[in-house]
Amino acid sequence: MNAAATGGMRLAQFAAALDWRALPAAVRGKVIDHVIDTAGLMLAGGAAPACAQARRAAIEWGSGDDATIIGEGSRSSAATAAFLNALYGRIHAFDDTYERGTLHAGNSVIAAALALADKHACDGATFLEIGRAHV
Repeated sequence: MNAAATGGMRLAQFAAALDWRALPAAVRGKVIDHVIDTAGLMLAGGAAPACAQARRAAIEWGSGDDATIIGEGSRSSAATAAFLNALYGRIHAFDDTYERGTLHAGNSVIAAALALADKHACDGATFLEIGRAHV
């Protein structure tokens, strides 16, 4: 197994072991703030011209009813919804920043978590545990 796969496995194990209710209140508050911020960015970003072009391209990927595309009032496959929602959240570059680098991982994690939570009808705590894994 290569280093990236090993790191991915460690992250997956960490995320799977999280218990939302056991996290400190300050951490839960930070995660909720980040999710709300990211959702707002997704709503704002969907109106950008580049996002309209991406939506047109994504239609070619096929259809589905797994997950909601934020701000669209429509559903698509989980992969398409995660891609578009992450793009919407990142297009204006106001999303989170990992201060020791130039990484903006949060909106991609939240977009993927939203799509999978929607697809699998997860409860809010499960969704937030996924979101916590990247904070």
